[in-house]
Order: sequence, then structure tokens, then C-alpha cells
Amino acid sequence: MQQKIDKLFETAANAQSKEKYKVAFNLYRGLFELSVDHPEANFKMGDLAVAIGKPDQALAFFEAALRRTPTNLLFWISYIGALSQLGMIGRAKQMLTEAETLGFDEASIFTLKKLLVETTRALKCKTNILESTSLSQAIKSAARMVKEGKNKQAISIYIDILEKFPQNRQALSGLEKLAPMDVNRSAMIPREPPKETVEKVQKLLQDGKFHSLIKLNAQLLHDYPDSIAINTAEGTARRALLQYDLALESFNKVLKVNPESANTYFNIGVCYLELHDIEAAEKHFKAAIKIDENLPEVYRHWAYMKKMTHQDEIFSKMEKIYKESELSINQRSSLCFALAKAHEDTNNFEASFQYLSEGNALRKEYLEYDISQDKELFEKIYEWDRLVETEKLQLANQTVGFAPIFILGMPRSGTSLVEQILSSHSMVGAAGEFPYISNFSNSVIHDIVQPSRSAFEEFAKTYETGARRITNNEHYITDKFPLNFKYINIIFTLFPDAKIINTNRDARAVCWSNFKQYFSNDGLGYTYNIEDTVAYYQMHKKLMQFWYEKFGNRIYNLNYDRLVSNQEEETRKLADYVGLDWQDAMLAPHKNKRIVKTASINQVRKAVYKGSSDKWRAFAPFLETYFSKLDD
Repeated sequence: MQQKIDKLFETAANAQSKEKYKVAFNLYRGLFELSVDHPEANFKMGDLAVAIGKPDQALAFFEAALRRTPTNLLFWISYIGALSQLGMIGRAKQMLTEAETLGFDEASIFTLKKLLVETTRALKCKTNILESTSLSQAIKSAARMVKEGKNKQAISIYIDILEKFPQNRQALSGLEKLAPMDVNRSAMIPREPPKETVEKVQKLLQDGKFHSLIKLNAQLLHDYPDSIAINTAEGTARRALLQYDLALESFNKVLKVNPESANTYFNIGVCYLELHDIEAAEKHFKAAIKIDENLPEVYRHWAYMKKMTHQDEIFSKMEKIYKESELSINQRSSLCFALAKAHEDTNNFEASFQYLSEGNALRKEYLEYDISQDKELFEKIYEWDRLVETEKLQLANQTVGFAPIFILGMPRSGTSLVEQILSSHSMVGAAGEFPYISNFSNSVIHDIVQPSRSAFEEFAKTYETGARRITNNEHYITDKFPLNFKYINIIFTLFPDAKIINTNRDARAVCWSNFKQYFSNDGLGYTYNIEDTVAYYQMHKKLMQFWYEKFGNRIYNLNYDRLVSNQEEETRKLADYVGLDWQDAMLAPHKNKRIVKTASINQVRKAVYKGSSDKWRAFAPFLETYFSKLDD
């Protein structure tokens, strides 16, 4: 590939040196399809644009060259020269100041200053050839220059003629033969980056490396401003970081390029849903469905954000798609969850359970999940703990001085409500579902990271930096990744002064709520089978008993049902454990403006209420066989 790029550049530069501008232009365009950020090619194209009288179109090329090689003096000379030609003297002076910060020697800076002065003077003294000769003589002079191979001089004459007579056919025709009529950089490069570049960006997105992705995109968006793939990835990353203004800006750029992108309307709708702007979310979901009716993900989000009735326009659409459309496993699963929610809302519990069972089975099939995977993980957790105790591994870092508040437990056990309560306090910042601990702990337990004091200390610093970045460096920081309950020993090893709040709730309510929820996280495979869910709950309960025996009252036990029944009393106890002075705002978590992205997004917007733990009872006839095991 590099050899091909080098050959293209050599051939194009040679054609340009012979003033064969159209040939050079086409060669550079081919080169940009392979390497859009090639600094020398961008510089040469800038020079070509200046040579054919288009210094305004040269600027983008010079800027691209300087982004890649900011210390090349020749690039600065051409850029500042083009600015001066355009009469942009103020901008040229700014660029001169910027060049001075790059460490050029005095002679180089003097060259740039001299260039600015001379170009400005030349601009004032510039004359048009028609001031000293007739139009016919000018046309003849240009034709003679072409015969002599002096294309650059011929172009200059034609430009002078067109300055006075914009519609002169001979000048227009002569210029068109010698030079491309438009050298706009954005029109020369492909809309999308090379396939391997897009794959690199998408891999960063999949791995949750959002800051790395944004750093890479900063360059890519200069070169591919209309890229659908890059702008979509940028919007998705910004949304993950709760930067909704920037996320919406990126998604709207996609719509400008492709106004018929149903998935982009969906992405915008999800942003508004998480901002709790239901009206705007519904508007964009409708726009997505209008373009493409077969989008189960849209129906699922739409159904979950409101109470459905038979009159809702999407109810019959969902049933029609279910019966008539060819869908992938994931799409059919998503649609089943949407239909289950709709039928539950209309009190058709048998139909709801049937759709829910099918949707869960399809999701489990897609994930290729088996409960043995989690049984093995729990055994590894016990084994690792025994190893640490037996080998007396010295992993604790007693000087960390950072004490995050971990809110953990089974998913759907009340962790989101607890975080909303705590983050209603003026001194508490919420990191939300922050997966750093889980990722690191899994690596340790599976021997990917060797347990050592240095490895733990390095991770603790990385964790603190990431958490503070999300929470704007608040004094207290919460992390409510529920499955951190598996790694309490590692948490206390990393942060000896950490606060751990274990939320628990009626076992049947927790298991039912897990089974009925579609989780975007692929790591919750147990939830897609009610028998697996019950088995997982029992493993969770056994492990928590183990941690309580080991750490005692260092773990705060918070019961969700007691919290909603005696809100102020339980909230005060919670504040005392964390070490917070009392603030009345903690009694109104539904007024907390913090963004919530979890499955509890709608619940945390309501005032604390009783009764949610009894919702499973409407489905009791279908659950008795499974839930009887929870009484053991």
C-alpha cells in the first residue's frame, strides 16, 4: 500500500512541476482515497490551488498538511502566503504568532515576517494585464504561453481576463483546458475513511474506550467531516459520557448527510429519553418508524418509556411485524420484550408472559449463555480469596486516601434509587454504572493480571482519575455497578476506606424484575431464563453471606422495601454510614437532575413509592414452580 502511495505522489508531483495541473489533480485525488492525511500531498495540492488562482481553496490543504507536520517551515510559508494573497492579514499575523511558539529559529521567523510584508505590499501593487493591453492581445498572449508550455503564466492571464469579463468564453475555455475548475478539498476526498480505520474506531467503541475514540476522531473529523460512520461513533461515545449536546450535534451531522437514516433518528430519540424529554424522544422515534417500520429496538424503547394502551399507534404495528416480518434473533427478541411490556400495561398477563418467555429464550440463544459460566466464575472468586489469605499476598495500598462509595447488589434491587438519594446531596457526585472494578477484578481472577502491589496501586490511580473525571471531582463519589458485589474483597484491597452499600429486596421481586428486563449489557446472560435467574440469585446470596462473615459491618445492608416504607428514617441511617451531613434534598431523589441511563430510568423520575416489590404477583401463576426454590 505504502509503495503505491509513494508512486502516486511522485507521479503527481512530477506532473505538477511540468504545470500539468489537471493530470496532477486527478493523481492527488486517487492518492487521497488511500491516504487522506498525507502531509506532502496536501501541501502540493495547496500549491496547485494557488497556482490556478484559487488561494481560498488552498487553505484547507495547507491546514491539513500543518496538522500532520506543524514544524515544516515551507508549509507555514505557503499557508501565510495564501492568507496574505486573500487579504486575510489579521489571520496571517495570528498564524505567524502561532508559528513562533513552535521553536523555529530567528532566521525562519524573519523569513515568515518578511514574506508577510512582501506579500501584503505585492497585493497592493498588483495590476491586471488588461490595464496595459487589449483583450484580444491578452487572449493571444495566453495562447502563446500554452504553446510554449508555460501553463502557469497562461492561467494567470486567463484569470485576469475573467476578473474583468467573467463570461468571456475564450478565457473560460482556455482555463478549463489547463486547470481543474474546483479543487475543494472536501470534494476530493472520500466521505468515509478506509475500512480498517472505521474498524479501529468501532473496536474502541465496543471496548468502552470512549476518550481514546474521541481523541482519534479529532483528526478524523477534520479529514472526513461528513463521515456517517465516524460521526455516529462520536455521537455514541459522547452519549456514553453523558455529553448530550455534543452527541446530538454528531447525530445531526449524520442526518444532514443522510436525512433518511432511521437509526440516527433512533439514536437521537434515546438521547432525549435519557434527558427525560419524553416528547422529543417520541417525536424522533416516530420519525425513525416512518422511514423503517421494522425497527424493534425503537418499539422497545418507545414501549418502555410510557404506559401503553390498545389505542397506541405502535401496538398494532408491533403485532403485525411480529407475525409478518423476517427478523434476526436479536430483533425478534427485542420486539418480544416490547410486546410483553404493552400487554402487561393492558393487563393481559398471560400474553405478556408468553412474549417475555420467547424474548428471553431468543436473547439467551444469541448470547450462547449457560449458567455453568457463572457457576465457574463464582468458584474462581472463592478460590482467589483463599489464595490471598493462604499466600498472605501484600496487595493493600494503605496510602490511597480515596474512599469511593460502592452501591452494589443484584441488578434491579434498588441501586439506582440509592445512588439518586445520595447524589441529591450537594457534596456527592455519581459515576453511575462504572465498570472499571468489574473489568479489573475479572482480569485478576482469571489470571490475566498478576496480583501485585504495583498492579493494584496503578489500577487504583486509574480508577480514581476516571471516576473524578465523570463526577467533576466531587468530595464523595458513588459507583453503582451492581455486579461489584462479586469483588468486595478486591474493593477493600484497593480502597481500604471504601464504603460499601449492599442493596437487597424481596427475592421474588428481584428475580422477576431481572427476568422481565432487556439488558443492553451482554454480561447478564442469567436473566434470560427464570430458572437461571433463581440459581444466580442463590449464588449471590451465598456469596454475600461469605462477605458478611469476612467483613462484618464494613458492609452496610440496605433493604429496599424498608427504605420505601420508612424513607426518612432509612435515609438518615444511610447518610450517617456514608458520613454525610443531612440535606433535605435527599428525600426528593426524583428531583435530582442527574442523568440516569440504567433500566431504572423511568422509576427514578418518580417520587419514592411503595408496592413495586409486589408487581410480580400479577404473574404468580406462571412463576410458582420456580419461586418455590427461593423459600429454601
